[in-house]
Amino acid sequence: TGVLSISGKSGSNDNVSYGVNISYGSHITGGTSGTTSINGYSQQTPYGFLAGVNISDAGTVVSTNGSNLSITGTGGGNGSVGGNHGVQVFADAIVTVGGTGNLWITGTGGSATAQSNNGINIDGVNALVGTTSGNITLNGTGGGSGTASFGVGVSVGNGGDVLAGG
Repeated sequence: TGVLSISGKSGSNDNVSYGVNISYGSHITGGTSGTTSINGYSQQTPYGFLAGVNISDAGTVVSTNGSNLSITGTGGGNGSVGGNHGVQVFADAIVTVGGTGNLWITGTGGSATAQSNNGINIDGVNALVGTTSGNITLNGTGGGSGTASFGVGVSVGNGGDVLAGG
């Protein structure tokens, strides 16, 4: 029952760049005890779509077999392009914790002047965040500056689901 920890920081000159990117049908599976952690930081660049942690696409699954799961992300972007979410679960991706494990997601949106810099963004039909019987805590701080709109702390939309089991 090893402990899994993933940390990443995006490049400083990239558009559509992530601190940690888990996508295109990838699987990350934590153990049965302890805490599995994923931490991502996207640099403050003038570009957009810079999520701290991006979990997206059909078939992509981040899960544990009973351990707790902690996901923390800080969105980048300080220019005029939005979509700089702290943690994004998008487009059919699944985040699930088995057994009695708990799930904590903490996200801070980027500081761009454009819209949609959410702390946590769970978006799209079949995008799922859930536990078998543990607790879920979502802590989001919306970003944005100047005339930015939709800097929501926690956004669940377009068919996304959050399901605490038990």
